[in-house]
Amino acid sequence: MPPMPSRARTLVAGVDSSTQACKVVVRDAGTGALVRFGRAPHPDGTEVDPQAWWEALQVAVAAAGGLDDVAALSVGGQQHGMVCLDESGGVVRPALLWNDVRSAAAARQLLDELGGGAAWADAVGVVPVALGLLWLPSLRRAGAAWLAAFMALTAGLLTFLGVEALSEALELQAALPSALGGPGLVLLGVAASALGMTFLSARLSRRRTGLTGLALALLVAVGIGVHNLGEGLAIGTSFSTGELQLGAFLVIGFMVHNVTEGLGIAAPATRARVTLVQLAGLALIAGAPAILGTWIGGYATNDVLTPLFFALAAGAALQVVVEVARYVARTAPGGLRSGWAVGGYLAGITAMWATGLLVG
Repeated sequence: MPPMPSRARTLVAGVDSSTQACKVVVRDAGTGALVRFGRAPHPDGTEVDPQAWWEALQVAVAAAGGLDDVAALSVGGQQHGMVCLDESGGVVRPALLWNDVRSAAAARQLLDELGGGAAWADAVGVVPVALGLLWLPSLRRAGAAWLAAFMALTAGLLTFLGVEALSEALELQAALPSALGGPGLVLLGVAASALGMTFLSARLSRRRTGLTGLALALLVAVGIGVHNLGEGLAIGTSFSTGELQLGAFLVIGFMVHNVTEGLGIAAPATRARVTLVQLAGLALIAGAPAILGTWIGGYATNDVLTPLFFALAAGAALQVVVEVARYVARTAPGGLRSGWAVGGYLAGITAMWATGLLVG
């Protein structure tokens, strides 16, 4: 019996130009087996002449036996490096690497001069929410149909916040190692938060028909507060990494966004007697977590906690949507199917989307 003809082998290569070295790997595309390997070190330090990277690549490619017989090539490089070029594409100075922290002290000084991270977070969380609560006197004069619309608007706001937080959590989780369980971390956070909010709702409710008045406003404030914790994380992380411009844009965007959240807290409280102290408490519950989030993001954040916090925010917001929907179904003329309820819900989503566009 004649021997079987050998399979034509297709080779692929990968290049990893990291901080410490350049590595070239050649593998069999069909089996994944390692065929050849080459490596060349990069210079030490936080400044490197880019020419050294090119020379290391040439050495590593030669050590790996060349790339002439390779069908496909993939290249990955270090991030957060700065290479300065002139108008003709020439390098004007050594590249600054991600581990160069000489500007960290200046960034921290600038942040302190602007009031510190807590002051910025306070402007994002407590102040805008408090401004939104100023809608309360006007809402007290609204008729039943208009009140149903504003309650449905609250549900729309929270739906937008919940979906936004869930999307952020899934995006951050996708960058984690697969050993951490894939989307299981996000699902755990959503479930834990939703169950916790359900427990809180049961404790706050004095009637089997569900939450009303100040208790429902409190639940809405708690849900928004958990979401604002995630916003604070984003602000704190941007400042701690020296991304001051990004941090400033986040502050402005969240300030505009969160004024609308105060309206969502005020709507459930229109038929309840609410003191100024209680209003201040609602504003703190909804807004103060942004300060805590900024502190965590600036000093103690990690790749696992951040998606978990956003997942918690998603679960909290979406569970409160359920409670608000139950309230509208009981009190609105025509229930959930009325034009007032449907229009208010869509208006809430549109308001959050539009403010995001304005500051994006």
